[in-house]
Amino acid sequence: MGVADEQTKIELSTHLLSPLSHTPELLETLTVFFARNCLPSATANHLSIHRNTLSHRLDKIAALTGLDPRQFDDAVQIRLALLLRELQQHS
Repeated sequence: MGVADEQTKIELSTHLLSPLSHTPELLETLTVFFARNCLPSATANHLSIHRNTLSHRLDKIAALTGLDPRQFDDAVQIRLALLLRELQQHS
């Protein structure tokens, strides 16, 4: 049962993040956004971009995935998908 559950989680993660698969800068933006506790200024500073650029990237992520990383429930789903993706890459 554990293997099937693991496969289901990986498939869900892949499906959720698939609209971003060809946009590595958006995946990096998300990774930094969560690493910086979802703080726009800290994220923009770390990425060396303007806050408006960050806002546009987050808008694009929301448009592509249907999930807005600035909204708590959506952020949790995206964060979990990123963690599962990272675990899959390391296995």
